[in-house]
Amino acid sequence: PLPNCYTSFVELHEHLLRVNSMPGTLHLGFIGFGSPPHWKTDESPRMPKRRYKLMSEYMAKAGTMGKSRLFRTCTGQANLDFSSEPDMVQKMRVALALQPIATALFSNSPFFDGNLTGHKSWRSRIWRS
Repeated sequence: PLPNCYTSFVELHEHLLRVNSMPGTLHLGFIGFGSPPHWKTDESPRMPKRRYKLMSEYMAKAGTMGKSRLFRTCTGQANLDFSSEPDMVQKMRVALALQPIATALFSNSPFFDGNLTGHKSWRSRIWRS
């Protein structure tokens, strides 16, 4: 657990510095995006784990873009602890109020299937369908 958003940012930044300093012999690269701009859902890389097969079957039935949510969106996540039900309610209200601001600040996915979508954040659109 970290005490605030700033220390979470520092930890994430340090992690990215370590990842990006990996030896080039592995031929890896990292990019930040909200939704891959060119991959189709069936072209998206998959982890060879049973849970992804199960999740894929479920997400195929979850809205019109369930499989896109599973395979074509990327994000950073934060888990917020709470000490009581009122504390949880307050944190949830603040998080929900800040969500549109965070979406706007980090909009970086105006492309989908290689085309402009008319949305600043197609990733956000996928999660609303």
